Amino acid sequence: MFSTNNITLYKRSHCRTMFKPGSGRKLESGVWQYFIYETATDKSRCCVNTVAGDDGEKHECGSMLGGKNATNVKSHLRSKHKDILTTLQNAEKQKKQLAG
Repeated sequence: MFSTNNITLYKRSHCRTMFKPGSGRKLESGVWQYFIYETATDKSRCCVNTVAGDDGEKHECGSMLGGKNATNVKSHLRSKHKDILTTLQNAEKQKKQLAG
């Protein structure tokens, strides 16, 4: 992690880089593993790899969603990437069971 010009860069496991303003709420939801927030455009880009076309190669989803609202990105995962959302929900349930 490093900062430059009030922008902090975070490395994520499934995404390349995520941009977040230097102040404000921390992005806590697990859905942010699959999205990159771009401050310049105020949009979140889906970076889920999908197999598309006849070539059988993986391609990034690339859908752009307005802002950095976790509910919006969860809705995108629910409609386009159900398997990933199910995995995230199961991980959150396990985390709560271990904590409780």
